[in-house]
This record gives sequence, C-alpha cells and structure tokens, in this order.
Amino acid sequence: MDLFIKMNGKVLLILFFVSIVGCSSQESADFKQAQKSISEGHFRIALDHLDRVIKRNSSSKYTLEAGREASRISFFEIKDFNKAIKYHHFLVLNSTDEKERLESQKQIASIYFNDLQNYQQAIIEYSRLLQMPHTDLEESQYRINIARAHYYLNNFFQSASEIDEVLIKNSTVASDGASRRLYMHRGEEDVLQVKYQKIETVTGPRVTLRLWQPEKDVLPLEKITGDKKVLEAFQGWLKKKNGLLLVSGSTGSGKTTTVYSLLNEYKNQGLVVFTIEDSAEFVIEGISQIEIKGRAQTHFEETFDKVYSSDPDVICLGLGSYFGIEEKVFGAAYKAASTGHLIIIQMDQPSCKDAVETFKKFVKYPCDHLIAGVSCQKLVEDNGKVKAAYELLNK
Repeated sequence: MDLFIKMNGKVLLILFFVSIVGCSSQESADFKQAQKSISEGHFRIALDHLDRVIKRNSSSKYTLEAGREASRISFFEIKDFNKAIKYHHFLVLNSTDEKERLESQKQIASIYFNDLQNYQQAIIEYSRLLQMPHTDLEESQYRINIARAHYYLNNFFQSASEIDEVLIKNSTVASDGASRRLYMHRGEEDVLQVKYQKIETVTGPRVTLRLWQPEKDVLPLEKITGDKKVLEAFQGWLKKKNGLLLVSGSTGSGKTTTVYSLLNEYKNQGLVVFTIEDSAEFVIEGISQIEIKGRAQTHFEETFDKVYSSDPDVICLGLGSYFGIEEKVFGAAYKAASTGHLIIIQMDQPSCKDAVETFKKFVKYPCDHLIAGVSCQKLVEDNGKVKAAYELLNK
C-alpha cells in the first residue's frame, strides 16, 4: 500500500510538471505567434493568440506581457475600445506594478470619457482613481472631468459642486472674502492666475472668472506709452532712491497697469518691493504683496508698521480712494519717504494738481521736497484704439 501511494504520488507530480511545462510551452507558442502576426499587420489574429495566453491566467512571464500588448493593439490598431477596457481591467487586477495599475485605470477612465462618451461610467472610473495614489494636480484633473461628465449628463448642480470643490481646494481667499485666487501652472514659466467670485442668485450660483498671465500682462514701460517724453519721465523715476511718487487718475484709467509696470522695473533692479493693496489684481513674482481687509485704521497701521520695519526699498500703497483713512495713509507715506524709502501712492484724482493738493491736505508737514514725481492718466481713443494719455509733474 505504501509503495502504491508513493508510486501514485510520483505519477501525480510528473503529470503536474508535464502540465505546467505544456501550458508554458503553449503560452510561449501563442505569444510568439502573436508577435509574428503583429509584425505582419494581422492585428485581430494577434489578439486571438494574446487572448488565449491571458485566459489561461497563469503566472508565467507571458501573461502580463500579453495583457499589455492586447490593450495596445485594441486601442491603437483596431480601435475596439471595449476590448481595450477589458485588457486594462486585467492589468489593474493582476499587475504587481502599482504604477502600471494606476496607468491602466487612467486609460479606462479616459476611454469611457473621450472615446465611448459613456459619462456615467466615466464618473465611476474617475472616482476609483480618487481612491488610488494621486497628486493634488491629478485630483483636480479627475474632479474636473467628473464635473464635465455631470454637465454632459445635464446634472448641472452636481457639476457646479464638483468645480467649486476643486476651486476652493486649490485657491486662496482674496482680501474681500468673496473672491478666491487660483494659480494654474502650464509650464515652468507659464502661470495663469485666475480670480473667481461665486455669487448665489435665486436661479442658482453665478461664477465670474478673471484671468491674467503676469509675464504678458505686466507690460514693460515702453509698451504702456508711445509718448517718448512720458517714457523718459518714468525712466527718470526708476533712478529715484527715495521720495514720493503719486500715480493718479480716475477709476478704470489704467493706474494699476502703470504702477505694476513700475514695480516690476524696480524689482528687476534688485530692489526689495512691498505693496499694501485692498485687492491685488494679480501676483507678481519677486514682489511682496499684502492685501488688507476693510478700511479699519488699526489694520492699516499694523500692516504698514510691519512692512516699514522690514526696511524695504520701495513701498506701494494701492488702497483705492483711501476714504476715511487718508490721514493715516498719507502720514505713514510721509514718514517712510522722510527716512529714505521710495513710496508710490495710487490716487483717484483727476489731475496732478489735485493729487498733490489732496496729499498736502492730510499731511501736517511741508512735503514739496519729498514729492519726486506725479502722473495723472486718462483713457483716450486714437485711431480706433484706446490708450492712456498722461499728464506729468516732475520734480
């Protein structure tokens, strides 16, 4: 009996070994035949051979390679997107490479969304990607695609909620509390700044977006004016090391464009530049910009004292009308200019004369010696184009 059991055990072991060798040999033959068919351009025949290798679902070296090749052929060569999904599912379930599983899941989601336009299933597949390892940027991309899928399915409320979640997570609150700022990096030096505001209305939320590219929207001085005398005056300002520069004009006349161009030039000289603004239009790399909320005098004083104590070369005050805090703002500017700093002040005044008189009205000390330059601008039409026309008062 013992001999019979031993003999049967050996027979079973031999049969098992033969079956493994046979399977491996058959898989090898099928895989090689598939490669030959691919080289001859017979992709459907190749897919049949690869499918046989995959269906054996053994642990041989050919199985996963067959899955990879089958997914590629299905998608790129015969455009059978459902088969491509099937083979990518196989790789998600069987590959030991986490990166490969992730890439296959991305392909599944993309095929459902872009090629099959099965948006309901695309939502499910992108949701699965959110459960897998991902970067913050990838999460935003997945959620945006989920939002787009909901939109195509006419689920407008769910689409808006997904977009809102992405924007909130990837943005910072602006000083007004109602707006947010988002940075989209499309390359090492290609950054798109988005400022958006969401307002709830009786018919649903309304979102307003404002977009800037600082490298394009912050213009060099020679591009903000075609007047040689104005350009020479501004270039003279760039040589100033201290004093007061008043940049004036009505709302919407382009003062911020002028000021940001000046600030960018000062930054490029290697100077330390700070701004205190009620709302920064956009962020300029290399300039320290501070937004202050509200018009509280104590808030401005605290902010200005911190900036002043850091000993910058240039301080820009861009607080709109300064209504109610003129004495504090202009007094602080006078103090800083008197101690060797260069101060730029944006003002909503209709002329250079009005800008100077307004400043003097709220400062208790003589200040003519500190005023290094004054400009006032307005928009005019010239040959069908709108441009800024400048009035200058240089000291």
